[in-house]
Amino acid sequence: MVRPACAAQNHLVGYQPLPLDLVATLPELPFPIYLQREGRMVLYAMPGADPRAILAQARAGLEVHIPTNDPGALRHLLLAMFARALESRSESMADRGRRSVALAVALLEPLFGPERRIEPEALVTGQAAVDLLSRALAVDPALARAIIGGHGSSGGPGRTSSEAPRFARRALDGLACAIALATTLDPAGFGAEGAGLLDLGRGVAFRDLGLPRLGSVTAGRRTRAGPGASAVHRHPVLGVELLAAALGSTPRWAALVAGHHERLDGSGYPDGRRGHELSRPVRIAGLADTFASLIAPEAWGGVRTAGEAIGVLRYGAHGRFGDDLVGALVEVLESGLLLPLRRAGMVDTTH
Repeated sequence: MVRPACAAQNHLVGYQPLPLDLVATLPELPFPIYLQREGRMVLYAMPGADPRAILAQARAGLEVHIPTNDPGALRHLLLAMFARALESRSESMADRGRRSVALAVALLEPLFGPERRIEPEALVTGQAAVDLLSRALAVDPALARAIIGGHGSSGGPGRTSSEAPRFARRALDGLACAIALATTLDPAGFGAEGAGLLDLGRGVAFRDLGLPRLGSVTAGRRTRAGPGASAVHRHPVLGVELLAAALGSTPRWAALVAGHHERLDGSGYPDGRRGHELSRPVRIAGLADTFASLIAPEAWGGVRTAGEAIGVLRYGAHGRFGDDLVGALVEVLESGLLLPLRRAGMVDTTH
C-alpha cells in the first residue's frame, strides 16, 4: 500500500531518479520512493508498495527518486533484479522482455553519459549485466525478439529525451542481433558457456561508449558526412581508451569496439582495414551495429521493419560484411526471430 509521508525528509542528501519504465515493471517496490515537491523530497511509498500507484502519481508530473548514498548498492540490487527477470518463467515473453529491457537500460545508462571517464564499478556491473543477457539469449533465442520488440514511433522501454537511455537501448538491440547471428552461424563456438560469446556480447554492447562523449555532433541523426563526420569517426578509438582507463588495461574484446565500423571492402573507419584483417566477431559486431541503426527511431529513412531491413542488407551489405554474415542475418530476420515481417511481400519489394 502507498503511504504518503506527512513531512518532508531533509536528512537524506543523495537521491537518484528512477526510470518510470522500470517502476512499471516491478511486481513490488524493493526500496522506498520519494517524490520531489516544491524543491523538497517527500517520502511517498515504502518497500512493498504497488508500483502502479507510484506510476500514476509520476504521470501527474511528479519526479520519482530513490535515496542512495551508495550507488554501488543500488547497482547490485538492480543486477539481482535483472538476473531474476531473465530467469522468470511466470510471465509472458513480452512482459519478461519489457522488464529485462528496463532493468538493463538502468544498469547501462550510467556508462553512456557525456563525462570523459567511466566509473570502473559501473563498468564492472554493466559487464555483469551484459554477460547475463548474452547467456540468456544463447539459451533462449526467442528472448531476442522480446528485447528488440519495444521499437515503434512512440518509443520503447527506457526511452526518454536524454541521450544516455537511447545509447543504452541501441546497445541492447545490437547485442540481441549479434548473439542471434553468432549462434546461427556457429552454435558450438558461441555457446552459453563460451568465452567467445561473452567477448562478443561485451564488444557489441559497449561499441558506442565513445559516441556520447563527442557532444553535439551525435545529437539527433548521426552524421554521415560533413564537418561532424571526422569527429564521429574518432568514437571507436575513444571507446577503447575509455575502457582501458576504467579497467586498467585493454580487454581483448575491445578489438570489437575498435573495429565495428571497419568493412571488408576497406570503406570503413577509423583505419580502413579490409578483407582478412577483419575477424568474424568484428564483422558480426559491425553488422549488428548496422541492424541496430536500421531499426532505431532516428534511423535514416525511418527503417524499422524486418522486411525493410532485409531489403537494405540484400542491396548493399554483402561487400561490406560478407555473404556468410548477411545471408545468416537475412535468415534470422525471415524467421521472425528478431522482428516480425510487416507482410510477406515486403521481403522482395525493396530490392
